[in-house]
Amino acid sequence: MMTSKNIQTPQTKSHVIVSKLANPRYPRKPPFDPSEEYPEIENILVEKSETNEVYAAVRRVLGALRFDCENFGNPKWNPLRELVPEGGSVVIKPNLVSEPRESNADPCSVITHASVVRPLIDYCLKAVGESGKVVVADAPQFDSDFESIIKINGLYETVSTLSERIGRPIPLLDLRAEKAIVEGGVVARRIKLNGDPLGYTIIDLGERSYLTEVKDFADRFRGSDYDRAETISHQIGGHHEYSIANTILGANCVISVPKLKTHKKAGVTLNLKNFIGINGSKNFIPHYRIGTTYRGGDEMAESSLKGDLMSYAYHSAEKLLPKLKQPGISLMRYLGKIDKKMMQGNDTMLGAGDWRGNDTIWRCILDLYFILLFATANRSFERIPQRKLLGIIDGVIAGEGNGPLNPESRSEGLIIGGESLVATDLTAIAAMGLDFNSYPTYSFLKEPLVQGSIADFANGIEVETSEGGRVSIRALRESVDRPFDLPDGWK
Repeated sequence: MMTSKNIQTPQTKSHVIVSKLANPRYPRKPPFDPSEEYPEIENILVEKSETNEVYAAVRRVLGALRFDCENFGNPKWNPLRELVPEGGSVVIKPNLVSEPRESNADPCSVITHASVVRPLIDYCLKAVGESGKVVVADAPQFDSDFESIIKINGLYETVSTLSERIGRPIPLLDLRAEKAIVEGGVVARRIKLNGDPLGYTIIDLGERSYLTEVKDFADRFRGSDYDRAETISHQIGGHHEYSIANTILGANCVISVPKLKTHKKAGVTLNLKNFIGINGSKNFIPHYRIGTTYRGGDEMAESSLKGDLMSYAYHSAEKLLPKLKQPGISLMRYLGKIDKKMMQGNDTMLGAGDWRGNDTIWRCILDLYFILLFATANRSFERIPQRKLLGIIDGVIAGEGNGPLNPESRSEGLIIGGESLVATDLTAIAAMGLDFNSYPTYSFLKEPLVQGSIADFANGIEVETSEGGRVSIRALRESVDRPFDLPDGWK
C-alpha cells in the first residue's frame, strides 16, 4: 500500500494552459526554426524558415504560465530559469514509443513531433547556459528501432543541427539497456545497447508501491516479453524494483513532452504514462497479469476456465517454441493468428491486458511517477520533490482508437502545458471529451501524489485557453463535439 509517511505532497501549481493552433499541422523542415523574430532567442539558434505555428504555441504556453513574467517580450526573458538553474541539468522526455507498425499509420499520431521539442531545447539552453546540460532522452518500446523513430519525427536532424550551431553536443539518448528482435510475434534475440551513459540505479519502492495491493498474484506478472521470471523476480518478497536511468535521477528538471492519444492498456497515454520511459529495462515493469479475473489475472475479462486455459497455452508456447529456432517461430506465428481469430469480436477476451480491467499497468505508472518525484540518486526517498517538472503535451495531431501503436489520426491543433503533470493530464483528458474517473491511473491517485482527493484536486485546476479565458475541467469536456474514439477494450 502506498504510504505518505514522511512524504509531503508537492505544492505544485494547478494552472494549465490550452493553446490552439489556427492550422493544426506541423512545420515540415527540421530543425523547425521559428518563423517570427523573438527578442529572447539568440540569433545563433535561428534561421527563419516556413510558417511555424507550433513554436509560437509552445512559447505562448510558457508565457501564459507566468514564467519570468516581468521580462516577457524583451531579450532578458528566460522562462525556464525558474525550473533549472544556470549550470544545471535538464532532460526533455518526448514519447518515442515506436516507429509506425502499420504501413498506413501516421507517425504524427504515434510519437512526439520534434517541432514541439525544438522551442523547449532553445529555452533550456538559455536557462542552463554554457556550463549546463540539455539532454533529450527516452526508452522506447522494447522492440522499437530508435534510429528510425528519431529520423521519422525530425528529432535527429533537429538535435544535430542545433548541436552544430552552438558548438557543443546536445545528447539524444536511447535509455534502453537492450532491444529485442521480434519475429512471428516472439522474441528471437536480444541486442545489448549502450543505454544511459551514466548507468542505472535499482530503486526499490517496497511497501510504497501500488503493486503491494496485488502482491499475492505476483506469479502472474507479465512484462514486455515471455521471460516472466525476470519480471516476477523484481516484484516479490516485499520488493518492488525499477531500473531508473541515472540521467533522469541526476536532472534538476525533467520536461515531459508526450503525445495526446489513447492507449489499449492504460486508456490514455499522457504525462504520467510517459515516464514508463525512464526505466531502462522493460522487464522490470509488469504490464498485466496473465489469465482471467476469475483466477487473479487481468489479461482478459472472460470469467471461465476457457479464458485461463487459452492464456496459459499461448504464454507457454510463447516461451518454449522460440527455442526451436525458425520452426518454432513459424509455429508461434501460426498460433498467434489462431489466438487472434478466436478472440476477435469478443470484448471480454482481448488478451495481453488490452482492456479497461487492466489492474496492473496503472500501478507501475504511479510507482514511476512517485520515483520521479521523490527518489534520490542514492536510492533514498526525500519528503519533498527532488526535481522540477513541466509537462507540454503534443496534441497538434492526436491519436484515437487503438493506440498507442496503431491509432487513427485526429487533427486537434492543441498544445497543453502546466507545471503540475497531474493537472495537465486531467485537462488533456477533458480536452479529449473524456472523464478522468474512467482511468485508474488518475481515479486512484492519492496523497502524496496529489493534494487531498482527486475530485477536489480536479476542481481546483485553473484552465486558461489561448484566447485568455478561464474554463472548468467539466466545461472543457462538455465543449468537445466528438469525444476521442476509445480502444476496443475500453468501449
